[in-house]
Amino acid sequence: MTFVFPYPKPDPGKGALYGKQWQPRDLARIHYEAGFTDAMDLVVMLCVCLSESQGYDYAINVNKPNKNGIIYEDRGIDQLSSQHAEITDEEAYDPPLAAEAAFVLYKARKRAGQSGFEDWYGFLNGIYLHDTYLQRAVIGVANFMGETLLSEPVPDISADTAYVHRLTTPIADYHHRVAEQLAHLDRGRSMLGWGARTKEQVAAVQAELAKGHTAAKASLPTT
Repeated sequence: MTFVFPYPKPDPGKGALYGKQWQPRDLARIHYEAGFTDAMDLVVMLCVCLSESQGYDYAINVNKPNKNGIIYEDRGIDQLSSQHAEITDEEAYDPPLAAEAAFVLYKARKRAGQSGFEDWYGFLNGIYLHDTYLQRAVIGVANFMGETLLSEPVPDISADTAYVHRLTTPIADYHHRVAEQLAHLDRGRSMLGWGARTKEQVAAVQAELAKGHTAAKASLPTT
């Protein structure tokens, strides 16, 4: 059966984010299972993936015609170019299969003595190192690894009480929030100092910290 793209295709030179946005920890899992078992390369691949597609499984970028009039498309979570004729649309828009195809490209670049990520524009132009992508990728990989370990059975160390994990996922999200709160406490201390302050000064600092406190408590769905 011929694959049919289920959304309106953008005009040449434009792109669109369609479909489901995969969480970084799920992107970490499928890329790890595809072969990206080195932790550093897994983080880099996630940074590249997020910079290319934001994790949307039907992300698409329709390139402008090349000098031969051919229009190539960048497809799926890893924005796999249709220039790679061996990668079908079915594979490119199926995240686990796309991750496997991405690993094949990565391995070919490695064999050629390169870093492995030269097939992605997000890597070549350095945008993958943007703080937004780096933070989400690192937290996603951390949560994937943490959840993997949480799924392992823990031997009973007591004759009458079985061990039960106190941690719930996402693990890294918890530590991120704790660090955020500590940072705001330190900031408040530096702003107020230790001397006497007027009510107006205290209120101004509290208002400033409240903004960060609200942000820290907000849902973080992209971890």
